[in-house]
Amino acid sequence: GELCTLVEVSSEAVSGRRILQVNPTALQMTPLGRSYNAYDWEPYGGDFANVQFDCTGGSSCFVRNLPPLREGRSYVLKHYSSPELSADNINARFLQKGTFGPTKSDITNFPSSPSDWLTSQFNMPITSHRAVFRSHLTHWHAESNYHTLLHTNACGEGARYRKYAFVHVDQYRDMTITVSPHNASKVILAVDGQTRTIADGPVQCGDWRGPDPDRTLSEGTYEICWNPLEGLEGRVRVKSQNPIDCDCDLFFGGVFGNPPVHFDSLHLPDLSAINLMG
Repeated sequence: GELCTLVEVSSEAVSGRRILQVNPTALQMTPLGRSYNAYDWEPYGGDFANVQFDCTGGSSCFVRNLPPLREGRSYVLKHYSSPELSADNINARFLQKGTFGPTKSDITNFPSSPSDWLTSQFNMPITSHRAVFRSHLTHWHAESNYHTLLHTNACGEGARYRKYAFVHVDQYRDMTITVSPHNASKVILAVDGQTRTIADGPVQCGDWRGPDPDRTLSEGTYEICWNPLEGLEGRVRVKSQNPIDCDCDLFFGGVFGNPPVHFDSLHLPDLSAINLMG
């Protein structure tokens, strides 16, 4: 491509029609107008916004409304040219403007024209950003938490997801511990009969010092007697020995508090799974 510019520069940097110095500070260059790739001349703004270029005379152009030169200044016409761009460079420039940035494969496989590329994009199947986002989230539960709303449609607007097993409304509900028939080091945790997660065992009571090895909970049902703190490793307390004392802060596999929601191919949730890619 070619670029022509009309500039005002310091007279000390000019000899005839040639610029002797290329240092921008020495030139004190001010642009008036430009033309690139044989397009019409365009004036710059600022002090030269009223300059007009008239190129209707064929090979000659007239500059109108050109202000008088200031002392020590000269007008110079500058010309720049660049080598012809390769097809890959042209395609890369187009993709840089039309996409989030091309890869080498995008450039190599670019069709014969931009219109063909646009047609191929319009013919591609529609994808869902929501589906991709949800494919990286945990299984949906019917009950939500303090910070979100209860929503009965897993894929509807307002649906929310969580990473932890127990929520605040579980207070006064019954938690059931069952040793996994597939892996004795795992326990199946359920609340009021609904499986919440597969957690590491053993399940133990403890305090700020850690789990107490002498207070391991066996398989059975225990009342959640304290409002569970929502969030991973949030406090969860049950009645461990009698129906009166709320005396057991839970540890799962030596880790304090609310365990993560986790299922695998051997342990599946009892809620209907949703298709997160749909």
